[in-house]
Amino acid sequence: YGLSALNRALDGVTGTTAVHICFGYAAVIHERPSGYSFLPELAACACAQLSIETAQSKLDCGVLTGLAGKKIMLGCIDLADMNVESADTIAARVKRALPYMDKEDIILAPDCGMKYLPPDVAFGKIQAMADAAVLLRAEFGLVTPDIGEYMYELLDRSATVVEIPQANHHLMLDQPLALIAALQAILADWGHSIPARR
Repeated sequence: YGLSALNRALDGVTGTTAVHICFGYAAVIHERPSGYSFLPELAACACAQLSIETAQSKLDCGVLTGLAGKKIMLGCIDLADMNVESADTIAARVKRALPYMDKEDIILAPDCGMKYLPPDVAFGKIQAMADAAVLLRAEFGLVTPDIGEYMYELLDRSATVVEIPQANHHLMLDQPLALIAALQAILADWGHSIPARR
């Protein structure tokens, strides 16, 4: 009945919909189950996005296999730990899901609400999560068409935009030939840019 109740509640709702499947606030409930008892069923729900917790529970991300077609808000910040994780630690948690989901369908998120965290810890964890997103985008070439278009608009459509896949964040070391080719393309177009005409 849970699935039909959720779908009925969302009937006629426009816009992006999401549901969070909670293990409980980390400050209140310290022990985590090894998995969800009601996750595969949500493949049939009307929600576009499913928010799940994987960090504190160390959830086996293989459970994501049956959720194709859904965007997954992947809990990657451990809210039971008052230490701010490194961006590398958070990125590693996200990478556990990549064998089971298309990277474009993963949205980084905290495990749950952050109301029990001190503000400086909460801010530090969100900043580390944002930094992890940058690392993942650099490593996997996750500049989607809409992000590319947005960047191009910010540049007033006057600059050449070149993406170098699998370059990580050490561009010159990871993809030196691709970097040279990209620089050659940019320089070849330099005469057509607005700054060169000024």
